[in-house]
Amino acid sequence: MKKTHYKFERYRDPKFPVYSSLQSNQYQLVSPHFHEDIELLAVISGSITLSIGVDRHILQHGDIAILPPAVIHSATSETEDAAIRGLVFNLKELQLPNIVNELRFVSPNGVILKSTNQETHLVESELFNSVKIYESESDGRILKLYGAIMSLLGVLCNLNILTAQADKKRSRIDPALQYIKENYMHGISVCDIARTVNLCNDRFIRIFKEITAKPPTDYLIDFRLTKAMKLLVSSDMSVAEIGEAVGFSTAGYFCRTFKARIGQTPSQYRFKHLNP
Repeated sequence: MKKTHYKFERYRDPKFPVYSSLQSNQYQLVSPHFHEDIELLAVISGSITLSIGVDRHILQHGDIAILPPAVIHSATSETEDAAIRGLVFNLKELQLPNIVNELRFVSPNGVILKSTNQETHLVESELFNSVKIYESESDGRILKLYGAIMSLLGVLCNLNILTAQADKKRSRIDPALQYIKENYMHGISVCDIARTVNLCNDRFIRIFKEITAKPPTDYLIDFRLTKAMKLLVSSDMSVAEIGEAVGFSTAGYFCRTFKARIGQTPSQYRFKHLNP
């Protein structure tokens, strides 16, 4: 059953990691996958459901999603006329100035820009200018595309979607987030996590929720589920093995939690991915 579905981008030039595609006329517009690239996804007609990790968003014509590297995501049609345009690029492999390599997403799961927001039109203009250059055969195409992507990154920085500055507020709980990242596969508790930032449980929970919009218990469960989703689409491990690998005490608990949060069982999620 093993399939490599964690990356599907097809660069026109392997030495120039930029890719754009148009997806339409199908229910599964984007199969669940993840990669080390930044991805912009614009809805050009109809309505879609975009899944980012364990969260689901309904996007309409004119909405844009901006996704950071390493988040698992997929898209399905909500209407018959649903169509999306994607732009994917790898900052590390593009060999841009060092300051660009220091950029990071303010929100770890990216940003959804609605068509009614003024900033959406700024991003849309830069996105489709990059796509136009990407699809052209003009002289200097690659140099022009470098410039277009730099301009796009500048807009994302101006809108505080990307930043090179440390977030002092978020840095307050960075040790806790790192602890979860390194220990999610074990039976860790809120007390264990709070101890990493020297806070009592009540104050830690309040600060953690203010910064991440989730209580630490929900964040931990969602983190585990996101890891499980990646393994379901990129490994031959059994459902029980995956549940254990990501920190669930029993296979039954894993399956019940996955179904409650994702809307389908782990086996159904895997089957739909392999049979889009």
